[in-house]
Amino acid sequence: MDAVFNIKRFSNLFRREFTYTWKTFLYIVTGLVVYFTAAKLLDATWQFQLMSLLPIIGFALIICGTPFINKNLNKANSVPFLTTPASSFEKWLLIWGKSALITPILVIGTILLLNQISPIHALKQIIDTKYITERIHFLFAFQSVFFLGYIYFKERVLVKAAIAITVLFMLAYLISKFIISQFYPEIIEVEDSLNIFSILDFNGFYHRASSSYIETETTTVYKICLWIIKLIFPLGLWVLSYIKLREREI
Repeated sequence: MDAVFNIKRFSNLFRREFTYTWKTFLYIVTGLVVYFTAAKLLDATWQFQLMSLLPIIGFALIICGTPFINKNLNKANSVPFLTTPASSFEKWLLIWGKSALITPILVIGTILLLNQISPIHALKQIIDTKYITERIHFLFAFQSVFFLGYIYFKERVLVKAAIAITVLFMLAYLISKFIISQFYPEIIEVEDSLNIFSILDFNGFYHRASSSYIETETTTVYKICLWIIKLIFPLGLWVLSYIKLREREI
């Protein structure tokens, strides 16, 4: 167990990393504050409603920011980082912690503090506790794609990860329709009734012929498929990223 994870060894690795990356986190907070201030002034003067975009910018930074936050695996730093006296798991945990823990806490915390200064109207709907669990899963599901892309792809991470997400969207759309049409044969005009996220949140469908919404009980097989998808995104991709990092280290 000590060969996989040692708290003292990991703390030394974290302190070493923080001396190089603390400015990146400072830039994140500063950028959000500058945008907040500029949006507030422009909205008050010309009524652009730029303030409502701040949560979207924050979540986009959480999802796509892994390549910017972590510089460990670029051409200049990959060899020194991979040869650091620490286990593969500790190196992976360091990158994961910066991307999936520190950055979301920092971004969301900054936006919430700014919201106390001046209310951000779009934020109230996003952090609605009724769907907070689903939104957190949705956030990490997309973030895991870029996280895996950062470790797997050596160059043009954002472009390649964006293409991967597009392909995954298409697959999710096709699988969603196939699964629901197979498990719920009573659904008519299934092609016109489902959207791309139906498999993630399905409790009924809109029947265009009668212009009415029909509620449908979920089946056990449907729930199993749903949990498989939720485990693959993000947990499955995080595991794949760890395996890939070990291969790069070897």
